[in-house]
Amino acid sequence: MTRSTVVAGVLVIVAAVAVVNGQENNPQIGMWKMNIAKSAFSTGTGFKSATSRIEAIGGGVKHTVNSVYADGTSRRYEYTTT
Repeated sequence: MTRSTVVAGVLVIVAAVAVVNGQENNPQIGMWKMNIAKSAFSTGTGFKSATSRIEAIGGGVKHTVNSVYADGTSRRYEYTTT
């Protein structure tokens, strides 16, 4: 192996460890549930329930939102960022 190959390999490993450690320390990762009693809505009747789940995925995060509106309709959406 050449010296540049070894240096490149070490840099890739260091970068991978930094990404993983950064995600483990991310305070946004987890499941979040809306506290309806403490929520205020500017218009309409708001929600019956809402949850937001944020997961570490590769070099980014996956965000999944599930909500049920006061009239009973529900919505689910998700997106992934890198």
